[in-house]
Amino acid sequence: WLVAIVVIVAAVLGTLYARRTNPFQFIAGRQVTGQVVDEPGTDWRLATDVQTVAVETRPAAPYSVTTWCFVYEGKLYIPASTGSTKTWTQFATADPRVRVKIGDKIYPGIATRVTDPALRDPMRQVVLAKYPAAARMSSGSEPSDVWLFRIESPQPSAALEPPEVAAGKP
Repeated sequence: WLVAIVVIVAAVLGTLYARRTNPFQFIAGRQVTGQVVDEPGTDWRLATDVQTVAVETRPAAPYSVTTWCFVYEGKLYIPASTGSTKTWTQFATADPRVRVKIGDKIYPGIATRVTDPALRDPMRQVVLAKYPAAARMSSGSEPSDVWLFRIESPQPSAALEPPEVAAGKP
């Protein structure tokens, strides 16, 4: 009986995992669900008091994760510690079209990796103000391999076209 129960539980969990949509804490999801907001020029200040968002990458086969976010100078930023090892950062680098779920609303966006070292200190202050636990986790040292993405509202046609088409390539 014990083996049968384990097999049934494994089958149920496997089915739930295969049919998942939104990410759940540390478990990646697929296509996020909610009301899509297609208005250009999103005012990202709506994410100021939100602790986490879901980021969906790879439109052809959606992959989504739950992550931190912060707003700096009116723009939405999404950090990724150990960014070089994360699946979603690789997808966002290969195809910058993303969808960000904030609450029950989904905002299409374009993710651009930010590497300007001059922005590190001012942004770090914003992150530490929003997430005091980040200061305790870093133990005073600057975390290494942090990737940072700025999310911008896409041009209306860019949200639907693959990057090579949007750039004018066949």
